[in-house]
Amino acid sequence: MHPGILLFLLSGFLYFFNPSITEAQSIEGRYYLRAADLHISFTPPTGTDDYGVYTVEYANGTVNSNYYAEGGGFITLAQFNNGMDESFNITYFDGSQLSLTSQLSGYRFDLVKAPSLAEDNTILATANGQHYTQSYLDKTRRFVEFLLGTSLSESEKVKFKEEAIKEFNTQPTMTLQQVTEVDQQMQQLYRLSDVSKIGLVRSALLQQIDLAYQSSGETDYLLELIQKHCRIIATDHVNMLALTEKEVDGYLQLAKFYSNLAGQEFSMDETLRNQLTSEFITTFQNGNLETRQSLCIMGTVSDYVINAYNQLSPQEQQNYIASMYQTPVYQPSAPASDIPDYSDPAYIDSLWPEGVDTKEEKQAYLRKKQAEMDSNNYMFNTISNMMTQSHVTSLNIIENMGNSGNYWETVDVKY
Repeated sequence: MHPGILLFLLSGFLYFFNPSITEAQSIEGRYYLRAADLHISFTPPTGTDDYGVYTVEYANGTVNSNYYAEGGGFITLAQFNNGMDESFNITYFDGSQLSLTSQLSGYRFDLVKAPSLAEDNTILATANGQHYTQSYLDKTRRFVEFLLGTSLSESEKVKFKEEAIKEFNTQPTMTLQQVTEVDQQMQQLYRLSDVSKIGLVRSALLQQIDLAYQSSGETDYLLELIQKHCRIIATDHVNMLALTEKEVDGYLQLAKFYSNLAGQEFSMDETLRNQLTSEFITTFQNGNLETRQSLCIMGTVSDYVINAYNQLSPQEQQNYIASMYQTPVYQPSAPASDIPDYSDPAYIDSLWPEGVDTKEEKQAYLRKKQAEMDSNNYMFNTISNMMTQSHVTSLNIIENMGNSGNYWETVDVKY
């Protein structure tokens, strides 16, 4: 890694969340939630603190921490539900099993006591009497995979490890300091639950990476990974935004997702994708700040919306579709008298727009509409208008259906 780049990138972007909890008792231990394949730990208050810390560990390595208070038969977790505190009734606890029922949604979490998890302190390298352990490597990798929006392949992990050890051997003290400070900042990032904010943080970090490499003229393995997984195609250095190909892919995933919900087929070959990428860049360069921000979080929003939808029950999915399109999903058959008669020439004529009356006007109108449908610009604008309104609506609907609204809990991230 470029010396100092990780520390440089994260500083200034994240902030501490002040706990709103004022009373706490100890509920200590690490528990396993089989239904979601995750662990949650409760670390009791220490010293003069009046609140403990809970930590959620996902199977893919993602960690989310914040504060909690326990007493009176319930426990309150700070920033747990879309940035808001959420309380749970302790409905069962026998020392090895713990059941928590949400006071908000009524959902019950059945947890089983698990062995404590220690950091992997396997020593990978030693320089100037200092040790670089597997834990340091994992913390650095999680940060890089957050930037990329995907996990490293096994071969990439091997090379990443080699580069990290090489950097440590060159500057051991600075490397360990960087990793420690980066991990502290990442713990704050995990406390963010707002999908848009997470996407904007990622975009800002990538913009700073782009600026740093342009200024130094240097290249390294991090830059190679970025160019492979989320190549930066446009930047706004004033507003700290970076547009990447991952956003284009996320955009297309959302377009396909919404089209399928509406019963429409959606397909795009590589040629059309490249043309759409050009339209994406043009829109970013010419758009206002809100438009640019909306484009730069498309990959993050796409992951969240699609995964959140897939976690809904079949009935909730039906309700979601109905809410998105403002129409009931289940509709009784219309009375025979209300069914349009498409064999009636008078009815067909009534469907033409005003001013399109003659045969020539109708042919011209059809040619114009066909040309529009064949135009990539038309497709781009149509999908863009639909998604600009729909993805915000999606987030609201999913949250109202009982989803926590927490990106880290919802998206099956690969890091």
